[in-house]
Amino acid sequence: MAQTPYGQLLGFRMRLGKTITTIRALQLLQPRPRRVLLLVPPKSFHVWLEHMPPNWRPLFKILHGKTIRSAENPQQEFANSPFVISTVRTYIKYAHPNLYWDVIVIDEYHKYFRNRKTTSYKWFSKRTSPRNVRWKRLWLLSGSPIRKGVQDLWAPLHLIAPHEWTSYWRFVDEHCIVVRTPFGTEITGAKNIQRTIQATAKYIIRRKIDFKKRRSFLDVTLEQMQAEDPEQYRAYQELEQSMTLKVSPEEFIATMNTVSQFIALRKVLVCPELLGVRSLGLGFRAVIDNIRMRDDPRNIIFVPFKEATRIFSRWIETELGIPTIRLHSGLTPNQLQERIDTFNRLNAEYRTSQGPQNEDPVTGCICLCTTQFAEAFSLKEATACYFLGIESSPDILEQAEARMYSLDSQHVEKHTFFVRYKGTVEENLWAYLIQRGRISKDLYDA
Repeated sequence: MAQTPYGQLLGFRMRLGKTITTIRALQLLQPRPRRVLLLVPPKSFHVWLEHMPPNWRPLFKILHGKTIRSAENPQQEFANSPFVISTVRTYIKYAHPNLYWDVIVIDEYHKYFRNRKTTSYKWFSKRTSPRNVRWKRLWLLSGSPIRKGVQDLWAPLHLIAPHEWTSYWRFVDEHCIVVRTPFGTEITGAKNIQRTIQATAKYIIRRKIDFKKRRSFLDVTLEQMQAEDPEQYRAYQELEQSMTLKVSPEEFIATMNTVSQFIALRKVLVCPELLGVRSLGLGFRAVIDNIRMRDDPRNIIFVPFKEATRIFSRWIETELGIPTIRLHSGLTPNQLQERIDTFNRLNAEYRTSQGPQNEDPVTGCICLCTTQFAEAFSLKEATACYFLGIESSPDILEQAEARMYSLDSQHVEKHTFFVRYKGTVEENLWAYLIQRGRISKDLYDA
């Protein structure tokens, strides 16, 4: 990265050091850059500052939210600050389009440059012409550079090297299978993925590794639900019977009515109390039973719904007497960091208090987190995570699972448990995702 005179795209898997690699490359640049712009998600501000050398932290100015909105002249703030941390949307909205930077780093770029039609991509692409270029190096970071298909690579490659990747359709014709019909053109897959890797190797740094994790399933069946939690079973049956279109492994037809009922069915499975049913659900009880069996409170429970974290948190603190933290959207960076520090501190104290010489060990801490929020933090003191329901994207699951694993994680064995609702819409969703290639069969088989 430090030696190439243009940009780079880092296609690392989660938790493999994109942040650290980028900071190290900035240290190695010669001559030293005089203007550096980091465009990262707000939740990642503290992560970048945490990994910087101590003498760098005072140099970087965060321009986002109230800081930039309250400024008399936001454009001047960006122009007068040589080292800036901000977000893509804030920069596009407030910064002068002709500002020049030695290095621009865009973290999680796939959220902004999903394809060549996004507003963010169009804004940056206007500044790639030889007369209008506004950076010396552009580094794009992502754990998921390909979302829909190989065609997703063209937009970032064009920003990095517009002189080489000049035509979108030329790229598609060369690297994608294109089907032209009377109704339009459809891209159905990659022609030769190895040839694409070779053609883009000059610009894309790839690093991937499979974490050695222990995955297990906690099975919950409708028969168990009927016998042990009749309230939850009755609510599930009533909702399922009202669905006008069934969800099956072979076919997935979505209408607004079907989607809303599908979400309601998932809520009944994950946390029936969300729909007014007086029950916490058999899946949550299976998680609590497993935590009790393992006799270790250092856990993360991932749930699809934000309100469920509040319900479960209240029950755990009341019935088990174990402190909890809740991580979800809407937290400020300071609130997020404070809760993460609390989780890691309490569980570090729990870990060090174990042993025969300690008669009164501390209680530890359990984290309740929405699955989609788990992106930019590390809960390294956790020993297990539980998934109360799955998500439609494998990246969401992997991002969430990776929160337990960090480059400096503790020397403890870590476990992952997926609650699997047998014979329900959740199981059909697993089958649908496997059929469509959205998750690997290895993950499903565990």
